[in-house]
Amino acid sequence: MRQHRTALAAAALTVLAALLGCFHLAAQPLWNDEAFSFFVAYRDVANTLGFMRQDTQPPMYYLLLTGWLRLGHGPWALRSLSVAAIVVSVPLLYDAGRRLLGAPTALLAALLFALDGNVLLWEQRARPYAVQTGFVALALWGFVRIWVAGRGAPPVAWLAWVLGGALALLTQYPAGFFLLGANAAMAARVLPRPAADWALLWRWCMAQLAMVLLWLPWLPAFLGQSADHLTPERMAAHHHLFLISGAALAAGLRNLLSIPTLWRAQLPFAVLYAALVVAGGVAVWRRRVALPILGTSVVPLAVCLAGFALLHPVFGYVTLNFVWLLLPYTLLLAAGIQLLPRRAGMAAAGLLLIGNLWGLRNAYAEASAPLDRAAAAILAQQQPGDGLLLSQGAAARWGLAYYLGPPYAGRLPGLDVSDVPAQGWPISDPAQVRGLSRLWLVLPDGEAPALDPRTLAPVFALAWQQRFVSVTVQRYDRDAAR
Repeated sequence: MRQHRTALAAAALTVLAALLGCFHLAAQPLWNDEAFSFFVAYRDVANTLGFMRQDTQPPMYYLLLTGWLRLGHGPWALRSLSVAAIVVSVPLLYDAGRRLLGAPTALLAALLFALDGNVLLWEQRARPYAVQTGFVALALWGFVRIWVAGRGAPPVAWLAWVLGGALALLTQYPAGFFLLGANAAMAARVLPRPAADWALLWRWCMAQLAMVLLWLPWLPAFLGQSADHLTPERMAAHHHLFLISGAALAAGLRNLLSIPTLWRAQLPFAVLYAALVVAGGVAVWRRRVALPILGTSVVPLAVCLAGFALLHPVFGYVTLNFVWLLLPYTLLLAAGIQLLPRRAGMAAAGLLLIGNLWGLRNAYAEASAPLDRAAAAILAQQQPGDGLLLSQGAAARWGLAYYLGPPYAGRLPGLDVSDVPAQGWPISDPAQVRGLSRLWLVLPDGEAPALDPRTLAPVFALAWQQRFVSVTVQRYDRDAAR
């Protein structure tokens, strides 16, 4: 009877995750990178694989999205794949936690995961992070079953580990740090006495080989991506976002490991989270299940922080996108709460519940740049001979093209969404506006225009301007006499 109640509770938490993910799912306009996901995936598989020459990601998310978009091309359809991945993660996390720590702790971990603001922020985005988390959840479930059963683990556990790990790595490369942590934990278990654990070690090595073989067909494309995007020189020239500072890393870790949307009220909750993590470490050590949980949470963080300090700042950026880390991390938090005396544990759980609900409310209120309204203003006034001027980073390119609607490419000079953009497509030189009668400038806050409109005076003069929250739209008209 008790097992039946806990199963019902886990099902209720899965439903809760679905409701939280679907609530206000299409309320905010698409973020520019989400619109990029659309243009990668909205046609067919061949277009998807070709388009990915512009990206630093593996193909799995975009391939799944290509099929998923048969449901529709609106923001809800685009984002719902991410919601589905998080919803599937909840029962997998619960069952993995139940096998390691018992049902009560597993239920608490699943609740903390479902309510986490980091999870919500990414499950309501059409980007690969939530889907990677879903595959990591599958791999974690298989890993825990193998850990508990040893060489007697059922085939479904090995299949979940191999498929979950390979597909996670084919969705985003940082999943490799989860796999590294799991392998470190298994090595710490079997290597001290390899003869006694030979059967488990053999099966484990074969599973890693199978995972590598599944990923191997992507290797040539990965090498091409690395040369085009991931060398230090390329990152410095084209991917400044990857090069974060130590202060940005510290702030990002505080967001990842506590409640990200509390702002000034975040600090006391960050202290509470840190205390519970320490208690959780003690709890899992006492229960002799420290290796699988600490291996998949502490090892990835430690390796990336060392890489940031000793090798390259990109390791810091990678760390801040470890959404999947919240799977073992919430198990650690739940174990810490359970270790406390009953009243203290209930108080800590109550505070976390209040803080997370508060954070969720703030997360729902966060607004994306209103590129839909900027595009609507252009559409309402558009005439033949218009052109579009973007910022130096073309920060609104994909979102504007999405909201301007089909045929997407070719609607306005200065806007291109092809998989290999033609040379000179962004307007950045006065010579490119000679044949235009009007020029639209769409400038998100903090961006500089690719071409200063003042250099076009007196041929072009500001004729119309409107600000949409964090985006300014201006129209420059050509002097008819010129």
